[in-house]
Amino acid sequence: MSKKTRLRFDEVACDILESNDFQALKMEIHHGTSRYDHLVRVAKMTYRITKYTSRYNRDYTRAALLHDFYYDYEMDDMIWFGVFDYRRHPRISAERADVHFDLNKRQKNMIESHMFPFPGRVPRNYGSLVLMMVDKIVATYEVGRWGVMRVTRIAAMKTAKSTQNGVKKAVKGTRNGAKKVAIKARNTKNRVKNSKVMQKRAVRKAQKLSEIEKKGEK
Repeated sequence: MSKKTRLRFDEVACDILESNDFQALKMEIHHGTSRYDHLVRVAKMTYRITKYTSRYNRDYTRAALLHDFYYDYEMDDMIWFGVFDYRRHPRISAERADVHFDLNKRQKNMIESHMFPFPGRVPRNYGSLVLMMVDKIVATYEVGRWGVMRVTRIAAMKTAKSTQNGVKKAVKGTRNGAKKVAIKARNTKNRVKNSKVMQKRAVRKAQKLSEIEKKGEK
């Protein structure tokens, strides 16, 4: 493709990106992100690599954008003893992409072989090799980022919980301290009150003794 006729990414992929079926992939979780974001990320990297290295840049970019064009409900019967069936989801994606966007042989091989070297189709063109490598690079980046974000989130939650517990203990300690001060104040007040009562009794007793002594002298 000559420089004059070279298309921008959005010109190559606009009809796919605006498709309702493709937009629905925003709700599908994939490598800790949405499948829509994963596909766009892979397609953009494929576009940049093949932009100046192949005249089939448009075909390669569009195939990269459709290489995981499937939905989670279709994967329920693809788990064998906890192991993902890597042969079927590329075929399902290729079939759906062909129905909606009319793939050629190069694009079908790209989608069907993007999981190589796992069992399945073998890459047979330059675009297939590029997609195979780019998909794994992007997946590694996304899973790693998701892991870091998850660890960071857990650490933040633990820190927040620890801080909350510390605040609760401080508040509880303050309340207990206030209660102790109130009890001490009440006890002091009672002691003062009792002291006054005792003083009054002593005065009365002294007055009675004085009166008795006066009567005895008479």
